[in-house]
Amino acid sequence: FGTRVLLVTIPIMASALAAIATRGFSNGDWLIARAGAEEIQKEIYFYRTILQKKKSRRAYLEKRLNEIQRQIYHGMNGEFSFEPYNGPIPPNYSAGDLSSDPGFQDLTGEEYFKYRLEYQLNWHNRKINQYKTERFRLQLYIIIFGAAGALLAAFDQTTVLVALTASLTAALVGWQEIRNLDSIIRNYSKVVMELTILHDHWRNLEMEERTDAEFYKIVQGCEDVLWAQNTEYIRSMQEALKDSDLEKEASLVNRVIKESVESDARIKEDIRNSIVDVTGTTMAAAE
Repeated sequence: FGTRVLLVTIPIMASALAAIATRGFSNGDWLIARAGAEEIQKEIYFYRTILQKKKSRRAYLEKRLNEIQRQIYHGMNGEFSFEPYNGPIPPNYSAGDLSSDPGFQDLTGEEYFKYRLEYQLNWHNRKINQYKTERFRLQLYIIIFGAAGALLAAFDQTTVLVALTASLTAALVGWQEIRNLDSIIRNYSKVVMELTILHDHWRNLEMEERTDAEFYKIVQGCEDVLWAQNTEYIRSMQEALKDSDLEKEASLVNRVIKESVESDARIKEDIRNSIVDVTGTTMAAAE
């Protein structure tokens, strides 16, 4: 009797846990927070590179941070509450590692290449392999439990065991759909390809060829690739949200992305103006 109760309880618990995990993962708030975090990071790197000679850059960055926070606030339906962060600032800086980004100082072309472009290239390569392993394991578990259920149904009259394997298979299939691993792997693979092209271009330049113009081009190209990856990732996850009948959350993300695209256009205009100003100052000094 105890074994039977256990076998009945396991599929019920598995289904309940899968539903809870799916609901928490598919909440649109985490996508909005991710979009905001990526946009803030992009602004910080523009501040430390292309805008480093612009006198008004501190006021500009403050304005952009205010805009992004308001976007997140509206996207989350008026909820703006996060766990306090008590770690190091910047969070990815390791004082004992000479190859890590200090996080605050202005960056040269070589430093940006190492701390941002090369780091992101290696990170995405690593994540692709991790996601491939996760996808393989999920598919393997689905096949194993599915086959076990079929065998039990064919050769065993213990319906409880059949229900157990069926519920586990359904939970794994649902989690696989929400994780959306195929789209993520393709998205990250495109990022790796584009960053590799930028990586090889910078490496191919002689030291005297690594001018401010090439530096700015690498920064703009890298940030465009990473921002495109972010929007594509969110778009693919929105499809998963819609498949889970969560169009409301998906529409909130749509609104935030629309506002981000509009602000991105303004950013590029400011960057173009900054480049013109710097070029004019340099030419005047040369004259």
